Amino acid sequence: MQETQEQQYGTERLVAFSDGVFAFAITLLCVDVINAFPHLPSSATDGQLRDALLGLWPSFFSYALSFCLVGIYWAAHHRTFYYITSSNTTLIWLNLALLMFIAFLPFSTSLLDEYTDSIVITAFYAATMTIISLFSLLIWEYAAFKHRLIPADLDERTIRLFRWRGGISLALFLISIGLAFFNIWLAKVSWLAIFLIRPLLLRQFVKRRP
Repeated sequence: MQETQEQQYGTERLVAFSDGVFAFAITLLCVDVINAFPHLPSSATDGQLRDALLGLWPSFFSYALSFCLVGIYWAAHHRTFYYITSSNTTLIWLNLALLMFIAFLPFSTSLLDEYTDSIVITAFYAATMTIISLFSLLIWEYAAFKHRLIPADLDERTIRLFRWRGGISLALFLISIGLAFFNIWLAKVSWLAIFLIRPLLLRQFVKRRP
């Protein structure tokens, strides 16, 4: 009983630390938008201020996109650790690798904002999200393998559902890397597919439930 409580406490600490990193990343995203606004004098006219705000649309797009993606992965992280009942050294390092790239995302976002038409930067952002998706999936695969860190009675359908959810995200961002070298705007549109295509595919998976 005491060992179970210690394992649960260790998992709770891991989740709490992760929440802090997710919050830190979101804060940095907002700071980048603030810094992107040009330093106009207090005597600036409404027309100048309007033009300055309209000129920030790439920053707003990058901020909103990354904010929503961080939110999706934060929610996925909580869903995952709802079923992960204990932790070990490997899981901790996999989680740290995920958090390293979550904290790195504001840098990729700032580059995407500054170099809107760059093929390399578009592919770089997609690669960052691909790595985040990969480690998010690896955390679940490692914990679920032979029910290593999840309840022994957790059904296979739930395990596969989490695998599908992570695999779809990984595939979408991986494909977008190639799309960036074909058409950067098509690559960026494909990122929005995670909000549309993934829920539809998961809904089809749920409908197949016997």
